Amino acid sequence: MAVRPSAIWHHQVAEQARAVALGRLTHANASLAHRYPDDLISRTDTALAAFEAEIAGLPRPAPPVAVLTAVRHVLGALDFLAPRLTDTTCETVERAQLRAYVRQVIAEHDATPAPAPRAHLHSA
Repeated sequence: MAVRPSAIWHHQVAEQARAVALGRLTHANASLAHRYPDDLISRTDTALAAFEAEIAGLPRPAPPVAVLTAVRHVLGALDFLAPRLTDTTCETVERAQLRAYVRQVIAEHDATPAPAPRAHLHSA
């Protein structure tokens, strides 16, 4: 099952908070709560849950336009992340996690778009 990036981020924040509580990490070095605030995690999780539901509701094989529409919907819902992902220190990681998640959800729900019909070439 695809693990939502928001769940990964929540887990990382919780682990870092435990490390601070145990004295293994200083507050000054604990940056993940700032990087992944609760509101960001919650909004991302809501968008990804809606995407999962939309993909799960598609017929099999899924019409390519329906899959692309679902992807557009989740991208629009995640648009609030854009200003945050311009920081190169986190851009690559989060974008890669989100891309992998979208691909995995599509694959798990067997919603890969049906191949387009191929034109038959006839030899003269």
